[in-house]
Amino acid sequence: MKLLTREQIIDIVTKQKNCDYSNEKEADNALAELENGVIDPNISDYIFWDELTPEEIADLQSAYTEHYDPDKDSKIAEKMAEIARLERENADLR
Repeated sequence: MKLLTREQIIDIVTKQKNCDYSNEKEADNALAELENGVIDPNISDYIFWDELTPEEIADLQSAYTEHYDPDKDSKIAEKMAEIARLERENADLR
């Protein structure tokens, strides 16, 4: 899993909060990139439900991944990402 940089997170979150995309598909693709580029499975909640700035959201991601050990935690992180992806797919089906 290649994690997004702080700047990349801020850019995507800013665009999501400002609805700064030419169409819904572009916005959905950017959100998927964000969700796949961070370990925290709740990233979209911070954008759409919390009153956090893009910088605060990026800082939360840094804190979340601070203790991330790729050798020890990569399988757990992959499973968490897979669970989050499946939850998003199930939510889309409802």
